[in-house]
Amino acid sequence: MFSALVALLAAPGVAHAACAPVALTDQIASAPVVVTAMALPGATARGGVGLVSPAEFRVVRYEKGSGPGTIEVATALSTLPDGTVSLGAERINPLPGQRWLLWGSFDRSGQFATTTCLGSRRASASVVAPQLRDNSDEMLAPLRRSAYDPAAISGASVTVRPGRPLTLITGVAAPVDHRQDTLRLSAGLRAKVAGTWRALDVQWQSGPAGQIAARLKSVPAHTTALQLLTPSGFFAVKLRLR
Repeated sequence: MFSALVALLAAPGVAHAACAPVALTDQIASAPVVVTAMALPGATARGGVGLVSPAEFRVVRYEKGSGPGTIEVATALSTLPDGTVSLGAERINPLPGQRWLLWGSFDRSGQFATTTCLGSRRASASVVAPQLRDNSDEMLAPLRRSAYDPAAISGASVTVRPGRPLTLITGVAAPVDHRQDTLRLSAGLRAKVAGTWRALDVQWQSGPAGQIAARLKSVPAHTTALQLLTPSGFFAVKLRLR
């Protein structure tokens, strides 16, 4: 039983096997709360295969929504009255010290409810800092970390000409499959147009150093900011069209 549980948790793609593919932009938009949090030490299943539910996380930052500084999260492993461990489908399987980007909501008891199907995953490290580049591949500005709906965006505004092609480097390693539907699972792009954030349909491709890049043929009129959505967090840059 135990060896089978370890094999199941270690098998690549098992947690996502029953999940319908959903673009990252849509996953984030539908989640009431998105939070970056660090798994704290706690009870683990025999052999250290994962933290037993509920696991305690220290909040690093709320990317969307709000809540307390420490949260309890339902995990894939639950201890039954007879002492055995059960495996919950699509639930996360964290280990102490791991940083996670969690999509979900707080239930009536205050516990954070989430699944891998909702989008929760280990927070990935960026290949490079996300960047805004012009069509000649010159960097115009770095993107700054931001909340999903930021009250303010740090850094100076970047002046661009309307209709000018731009490239946004996400810092996310591109998968082997470069189809648009596959790349949209790992990155998204929004523009703040006339005060309202809206998703942009852009050309996704493998960019420099094998990372996902967004090719934007032209910036919509009245755009004041662009925001990248990635598995390691959200990043934005202020624009001035001139």
